[in-house]
Amino acid sequence: HVLKGIKRDSDKPLTFVDWARGPQFDVPFAHWDHRLDLTQPHLKTREPMLALRRVIYHLNSMFDEEGVVWLQLAKEARTERRYHAATGALLHANALNVESSYLEWAKLHKDQGQHKQALIALQQEVDRLAKYTKQESRGSKSDPQNNHHAMLFRHAKALLLMARWTEDSGLRKSDDVVELYQKVTTLAPKWENGFFFLAKYLYSLFLAKQRDEPSPESSASRLHRSSSSASVSSLSQASSASGVGSSSIPSVSEFSLNLLTSSLRNYFNSLLYGHKYIFQSLPRILRLWFD
Repeated sequence: HVLKGIKRDSDKPLTFVDWARGPQFDVPFAHWDHRLDLTQPHLKTREPMLALRRVIYHLNSMFDEEGVVWLQLAKEARTERRYHAATGALLHANALNVESSYLEWAKLHKDQGQHKQALIALQQEVDRLAKYTKQESRGSKSDPQNNHHAMLFRHAKALLLMARWTEDSGLRKSDDVVELYQKVTTLAPKWENGFFFLAKYLYSLFLAKQRDEPSPESSASRLHRSSSSASVSSLSQASSASGVGSSSIPSVSEFSLNLLTSSLRNYFNSLLYGHKYIFQSLPRILRLWFD
């Protein structure tokens, strides 16, 4: 299977013509990723394919491609919880200066339960991408072949992962988490994932605020018990002294309403730019809208 893939993607027979320079291939095997996706998602199946690709890339001095293959091996090993193999593959990828290795390091720490180390590694990746995108934005007008939009999208993906992990860890305030999600929507304004997870988090804040707010029924029952035990004048004095019926409850309700409105708006935007989460977004929009 592996040899057929090499033979198909090369424009000449699979022959080693010059051992001093290594095997010569003119085509960079563009269909290899597609063929890898067709195989079973097991390390036992994919590791021999990736090993042969690493050898070919190394013999042809294609070190960037070799590093990407090491990164693929680390991802496959991490998925099957073979963390020692994933760590070794990531060390090889770091030696070849693979750009996205920090993100894989963060995911490896997260899978091993090392949440703080995962956030630190992810923060390093976010800072690196932020610095790179800032430099690319300065030269984007003069360089028509730049990959500025691709780097912005990578930056948005890393920020979204950091926002979700920060939300799960509970190490930062809700305002900081919302700010992270909003940065994602700013960097990728047409990506549904950023809007969906922002809407989901805002809705969770709305539910938490609703649990903390006193309901109208409980307020009415307290007023009824007070009126049965005191006169109307004393009740009004107690109400004015305690602030019941003034601006305390309406201000909190207004804040909850703003959370709900923002959540609905972001749910609508997520549906506008994609349909990946339609079975979660659309039922919630309809229920909240009619309620």
